[in-house]
Amino acid sequence: MSNVFDNYGEKFISVNRQNIESVLKTDFKDYVLGETVGEILKEMISFAEDNHGFLCAVTSVGISKHIIYMLFYTYHDMRLRVGLEYSKCQCGWNGTVANPLVPYLYETLDNRFTILNELKNKISFLNCPICNQPLNRPAIWLQTDK
Repeated sequence: MSNVFDNYGEKFISVNRQNIESVLKTDFKDYVLGETVGEILKEMISFAEDNHGFLCAVTSVGISKHIIYMLFYTYHDMRLRVGLEYSKCQCGWNGTVANPLVPYLYETLDNRFTILNELKNKISFLNCPICNQPLNRPAIWLQTDK
């Protein structure tokens, strides 16, 4: 049984290493998944499974027969769409952050700018773990580069 959930009116199915093949064959059997996209999806699933609080999910939009994949991060009781980005601080800290304010995450939604503004006002973003100053990218999760 697939783990189906709603996010801003769009139906997503969570995927992992164990269910990805069956989800694609059952729920998306008539959809196109290019080789490069398949590799990116596998990397995203690995990241989600290796980092607490993350989830990878897939959906489709419209009649295009293309699969959209996305990372989600559980922030308090909210499941937020996130993009992974490189961030740095003036003190010298560098790392990867999960940013829920990346516009492309919501490009399939008519009210995307309203959602982004609401999230910006609802979320407490993380500061630099070294000097506690704001980072150059909004972050609800971070990982220091090794």
